Amino acid sequence: MLNVIKSNKEENLLQALFAVLAEVPEDPFAQEWICIQSRGMKQWISLKTAEQFGISANFEFLFLRHLINRLLSHFIPFETHKTASEAALSANPEINPRLESDEHDIFWSVMKHIRENRLDKALAGVDAYIKEDDTGKKLFQVSGQIARLFDDYQLYRPDMLMAWQKGENEQANAPNHPQNHTNNIIQNPAAEWQALLWQKIAAAHPEDHLAYRATAFLEGFSGGNFDKEGLPERICLFGISALPELFLRILEKVSEVIDIYLFLLTPSNQFFFDLRS
Repeated sequence: MLNVIKSNKEENLLQALFAVLAEVPEDPFAQEWICIQSRGMKQWISLKTAEQFGISANFEFLFLRHLINRLLSHFIPFETHKTASEAALSANPEINPRLESDEHDIFWSVMKHIRENRLDKALAGVDAYIKEDDTGKKLFQVSGQIARLFDDYQLYRPDMLMAWQKGENEQANAPNHPQNHTNNIIQNPAAEWQALLWQKIAAAHPEDHLAYRATAFLEGFSGGNFDKEGLPERICLFGISALPELFLRILEKVSEVIDIYLFLLTPSNQFFFDLRS
């Protein structure tokens, strides 16, 4: 079940977290998973938990992207196909925040394919920008910007990336089909070079990126094809200020088999429970 706990004070949310943690799971030695947004939040929760219970132990703190990757890896069709990023994250729970996204890997792929395809007509604008770049500085900078853009697309426009990957340019039959908006973007000349680059990047490992894996998970999830072994009985998300719709949909699916608690800070200058929703 997906449980949403709201308050306008972080301290109240912390007390609600304590109430959840006080309920001992069937396996008392099972780790508690707490998803956080920063290392500072991890330290604060650890200290306050020690003050409340006299000890703070057996917690695994995960960043949001790390948590989603871990959950997706338990989708049975993906179990035999663990990405290099997932393997690294699993081996090192004290992750570097930069490694929780695919941006670093995408960066080197973008740079490689710009170099190899810069004479393609679709990349004329990029080629013009780096034409006099003898030091490679411009190529480095623009590759980083494109990598960040593609990583954002994975979170907020996975449908568009999947359409680019498939080379879909035709309009969907239904007039209000959600893919119509995606196809309009594909036909936009400003997006042509982005579609070309993404096709080149995804060609080597078409199933090894978040957009594909999240889409496949959402389309094929059921309680029977999700392996709960190695997962806790509950997962808490605390101090998360922004949650992409894609991640919320994944968590909603997982909540059918695992209890998920989302502690949501809702700032207000009025007493929270006097507000009408």
